[in-house]
Amino acid sequence: MVDEVDMARSLVQEIKGLDDQSIRNACKIVGYDVCVRAGTSVYKPVEEICADDETVSNIRTMVSRSLAFWEEFGPIVKDSFTFEFGYTEEVSTGDGDYLTEDTLWEFKVSKNGPTNKHTLQLLMYYILGLRSIHKEFQKVRRLGIYNPRLNIVYLLDVEKIAPDVVDAVTKDVLVAI
Repeated sequence: MVDEVDMARSLVQEIKGLDDQSIRNACKIVGYDVCVRAGTSVYKPVEEICADDETVSNIRTMVSRSLAFWEEFGPIVKDSFTFEFGYTEEVSTGDGDYLTEDTLWEFKVSKNGPTNKHTLQLLMYYILGLRSIHKEFQKVRRLGIYNPRLNIVYLLDVEKIAPDVVDAVTKDVLVAI
């Protein structure tokens, strides 16, 4: 484990910007994330992760697009947040991507547009956020998904979400307590 920690520290120290080697090092660092999200049984040693030139170029493009996105839609007021005191017996985990002054954002990198699972996740996060200790969610007026691969923004005013949909998600998915 100590070797992995040293490796991670070394990789992070070698990330300087959007040059090829920095991006390749970032890809290796993300290899550790699988342990948290999927478990150690699917871990691939980071030494075996080697992004090819096309992948590096695509990542550089998506990072540049994301930075431009934040210039237009930012600033970020909260990121990588959880929903303390908003969870239920059925949904006890989940973490949001970004919150701006009036919009809850999820980043989704896909060749396709948002799926019903993506939109359900975002609506669940909105409801959990309203019930959480985070008062910033009371100001949310829009839900948004940004796909830097397609460079497309999807926005929905929360007032346009039918109340019966919110009720159904609350009662049938989140199982309110």
